[in-house]
Amino acid sequence: MRCALILAVCWSLLGCSGAVQRQEDEESAGPIVTERWVRVESARGSPSLRFAGRWIHDASGHAELASPTRATVLAVHVQPGSEVQQGQLLLSLALPDAVEARGARAAAQLRSRAYTERLARLQELQREGLVRGGDVADVRMRLAEAQASQAEADSQLRAITQSGVVMRGDHAELHAPIAGIVTSIRAQLGQTVDQSSGALVSIVAAHGRRIEARLPFRIGPDTPVEWTQEDGTRHSLVFVGLAPEVSADDGMQLAWFDAQGTPGIAGATASLRAVVDDAWLVPDDALETTSDSVRVRTRAHGVQTVQRLFSVGTFSVVRGQLAEDDFVALRARTP
Repeated sequence: MRCALILAVCWSLLGCSGAVQRQEDEESAGPIVTERWVRVESARGSPSLRFAGRWIHDASGHAELASPTRATVLAVHVQPGSEVQQGQLLLSLALPDAVEARGARAAAQLRSRAYTERLARLQELQREGLVRGGDVADVRMRLAEAQASQAEADSQLRAITQSGVVMRGDHAELHAPIAGIVTSIRAQLGQTVDQSSGALVSIVAAHGRRIEARLPFRIGPDTPVEWTQEDGTRHSLVFVGLAPEVSADDGMQLAWFDAQGTPGIAGATASLRAVVDDAWLVPDDALETTSDSVRVRTRAHGVQTVQRLFSVGTFSVVRGQLAEDDFVALRARTP
């Protein structure tokens, strides 16, 4: 009986010692490796690659016309909502400053011609010793003053005409610099206006060809992007530019695209999509990145090398030999 009790105690001690040893071995082996499989998602039609844009006008799609100087409105030839063509007459104005400048230029031209002729005669008489040098100098000074007055009047007229005003005899005209829709008229018959009055006529091009978008993921200029009309028609876009900074508010980046031959209404939204139909979305945890390649392990075909295009949240868009029913392994070490 005593021998049996001694043997039982020995076996118990040996069992405890083995359990402790197994626990120590497991702890020294490090965390256990577990494995999960996730089905890959085709990038074709994936909602993760869609984002919103907004149609905008470039600088040539919006025009505001003001009077370059003091003026009186003689006639208004368009109304808000009118569709106008480039060069169409909008307003007729009386510009007293322009009339004065034209008169001053004509008077200065007459004086310049008279003083030029007078100076030539005096210089001949001076060579013969019949005229004093002071008389010649006085005429030369008066000629310079006349030429300065003419230059000043010319600059005033040039500033007026370069602002888009066309002089027509005793009045001036404002013409549409672009084709579009008149969105506002702030001019009335007989009204006196000047530069401080602001825009008298505003014109917006009927359609825009540029889309501004906030990118929720990073794509390069070589990634095709398309927009979809309400009827499902798709149109390719041309990459224009990418903002050199990311918004601190939402982490998105501004990008611009042009539509070729398919204009939209400024301010309207546009449904956009990154076109990478031959690519796949896989979780970032499924990627094994080395110094020279990016790989995933598939259930059906083992390890595959893929090309990583860009990230979408916690997923990566990759291009490689994957299929619709493929599963990729997620590897994680758990304590």
